[in-house]
Amino acid sequence: MFGAGILVFLFIILIAIAGDICIRILKSTSELIVEEFNELQALQDVKYRVSQASYFYGKSPADTVFHESDPDGFIHVMRSINHCRSILTHRHNRSELDLIEKNIILLEKINHKDTLIQDDLASNRIRPYTMASQYQRIIISTLDRLILETNKELDEYVKINETAIVHSRLTIVSLGTIMAIVVIIGGFLFIRRLTYPLEKMVSVIREVSGGNLTAKVMVQSQDEFQVVADSFNAMLDRIDQITVSRDFYDNILNSMLNGMIVCDNDYRITAINHSALKLFNSNAETYWLSELKSLFVNPLEYDELINNAETVWQTEQFETTITAADGCVLPCLILRSRLNNSAGSPIGKVFIFHDLTENRKMEQALEAARKERIVAMNEAAERENKDCQRPS
Repeated sequence: MFGAGILVFLFIILIAIAGDICIRILKSTSELIVEEFNELQALQDVKYRVSQASYFYGKSPADTVFHESDPDGFIHVMRSINHCRSILTHRHNRSELDLIEKNIILLEKINHKDTLIQDDLASNRIRPYTMASQYQRIIISTLDRLILETNKELDEYVKINETAIVHSRLTIVSLGTIMAIVVIIGGFLFIRRLTYPLEKMVSVIREVSGGNLTAKVMVQSQDEFQVVADSFNAMLDRIDQITVSRDFYDNILNSMLNGMIVCDNDYRITAINHSALKLFNSNAETYWLSELKSLFVNPLEYDELINNAETVWQTEQFETTITAADGCVLPCLILRSRLNNSAGSPIGKVFIFHDLTENRKMEQALEAARKERIVAMNEAAERENKDCQRPS
């Protein structure tokens, strides 16, 4: 049981470790998701401010006059770029921001009518609007690449986060299920370990109550149950030494030629031998605690048997007849006596039945022989008298 407790403790530690690992993974991926989200928000902010640059240099190719409705617009764009540069991680190509910043500066020079830019545009016969549009497309396309890259990384981290959540659930559920199985099996073994010695003792007690005093409780638990089992076995050995076994007692009863029935005070049979069963012509295997009157076919014979039995202190005998189960009426000599315990208190009755059938047959045979002798003697006397009366 100690090993099962250690196993459960190890599973608890494994669950704690798995939970800590899952939390660390979720924390790491969540931080990455937050970083990517901030990067995406900063890039979209730069894109929005750059897209507003058209208000600074005109709304159509025919326009050559720049609007000054928001002279600080390029300042806001540069601030957004610097903010984006500060939060953009090494996972992105930071040179893209340098390209964006370079084109923003060129746009700003066009907007402020820089002399060098104006001369260059004039020499190449390029409208300021066309050049500004070209710079803006470069900026927007570069920002779109960064935004797309950021979205892909964001989706990747979200998938990693979802996978970590699923794996953490599976890991915790699996370990929890295994631990539950271990706890159930360990609990069953623990309960079995407690109940097994009790079951063995109950089984032995039933055997002892049935008369088997040689039964022993076999328990090897090395605990309190072992002490109880050893004490119980010692008690049985002592009882076996000072008490006649039931088998020995039954052998004595069944070896008697006369029928014997032992009853308690309520006339329920506690012992009956084979001779008594043969006398009543009964085929019953046992009459344990059955009523004595169930043996008698004639209720009057039962009433005569127990008549004044309560007042019998010493053994007394009387002759009567017993009707067997097959209807045969048998003459019997019955001895009845009160059964007392060691304190002298009555605990039952003892009835001994002696079958007088053979005695009656012998008496009848002797009576017939006596009568034959008397007849023979009378006949001899008559012949002698006749011989004496003849004339000589």
